[in-house]
Amino acid sequence: MIFGIGNLKNSLIVDQSINRYSHTHLWLLIPFFITVLGFSRYWLGFSEAPLHWHLHGLSAMTWYGVLIIQPYLISRKKISLHRKLGIFGVFVAGAVFISAIQVISGNMNINEGPRVAIKYSTSLSELMTMIGFAFAVLAGIYSVRKTDLHAAWMISTVFWVLPPATVRLMFLVLMMIYKSPENLPLPPVILNVLNIGLLLLIICFLIFRHYRKQKVILMPYVVVAFFSVLRLFIIFGLKDSLWVESFIKRFFES
Repeated sequence: MIFGIGNLKNSLIVDQSINRYSHTHLWLLIPFFITVLGFSRYWLGFSEAPLHWHLHGLSAMTWYGVLIIQPYLISRKKISLHRKLGIFGVFVAGAVFISAIQVISGNMNINEGPRVAIKYSTSLSELMTMIGFAFAVLAGIYSVRKTDLHAAWMISTVFWVLPPATVRLMFLVLMMIYKSPENLPLPPVILNVLNIGLLLLIICFLIFRHYRKQKVILMPYVVVAFFSVLRLFIIFGLKDSLWVESFIKRFFES
C-alpha cells in the first residue's frame, strides 16, 4: 500500500510537470514565423541561394519543427514518440551547427555593404552563438530526467539563434516605412540593442514566471541572456579588432 501511494504521488508530480507545457508548442510557433518572415529574402530567392544556405535554412526550420512538436507530444503523454523524435532532433541539431559554421565561413567573402566593417567581430559572435546552441542541446540531453531543466535548455536554443531573424524583421519593417536605408531613424547599433533588449525582456519573463511558481531560477535562460548582451559587446565593442580578425581567419582557414 505504501508503495502504491508513492507511485501515485510520483504520477501526480509528472502530470503536473507535463501540464505546464500544454501550450508551449503554440508559443513556439511565434519564433518559427518570426524566423520565416525575418529571412523572407532567402525564401523569395530560394532558387538562387548556395547549397550551404539551403542546408542551414532547412535544418534550422526542421529544428524549429522538432521543438514545436516535442512539447505537444509530452502534453499528450506520448512519451515513446517524444523520445524517438528527440533522437532524430539530435541529428538535426548537428546539421544546424555544421551548416551554420559553413555559412559563417562563407561570410568571410563578403566585401560590400554595411556588414563589412564588423564582419569579423560579427562572425566571432555568430561562432559563439552556435557553440552556445550546441551546448544547450547537449545540456538538454544530459538533463533529460529533469523535466523543467530539460525543457528550459531546449527552449533556450530558440533564443541562441533568434536574434539574426528578429533584427532582420525589424529592418524589413523599417524599410517598408522609410523606403531607403539612408532614411532609417535608427543606426544599426541601436537597432541591435533594441533587438537584444526585447529578447532579454522575454527571457526575464520566463525566468520570473518559473521562479514564481517553482522557486527555482532556470540557468539555461540566465546563460543565454548573458551571452546575448556579450554578443552586442563583441560586435560593436570590438569592431573588428586585429586580434579578432586574426583569430577568425585562423579558425576558418585551419
